[in-house]
Amino acid sequence: MKKLIFLFTLLFTLLSYSQSDKLIGEWTNCSSICNGVTASRNVCSKIEFKSNQTVIITQPSKVENLNWKIAGNEITFISLDEDPKNVTFSNSKIYILKFNETFTVLTVNEKGKEECYDLLLR
Repeated sequence: MKKLIFLFTLLFTLLSYSQSDKLIGEWTNCSSICNGVTASRNVCSKIEFKSNQTVIITQPSKVENLNWKIAGNEITFISLDEDPKNVTFSNSKIYILKFNETFTVLTVNEKGKEECYDLLLR
């Protein structure tokens, strides 16, 4: 009985967190996967989602500041950078978030292109 109560409590706790709550914090992006092929980066990017709906993406040669908005498992980004080649996530695209069971691995892919995604790790 105690195990059942514990499992019910754990499930309720996990479900009660919103997608935003699960997303907030520091993530590391070292690889992308497309059609089953993994591309590893020489240097990992640090991605920090903040509770004020901003995100800081730190790469070796630049730092990006973006705003983000989430609805369900869909996220959109807003960058003030004028050059679309300089942004990690495009303003005009919707991305899909998918967490693993323990919320330590996150895949981010452009909507409609599920076979290609960035892999983020806590």
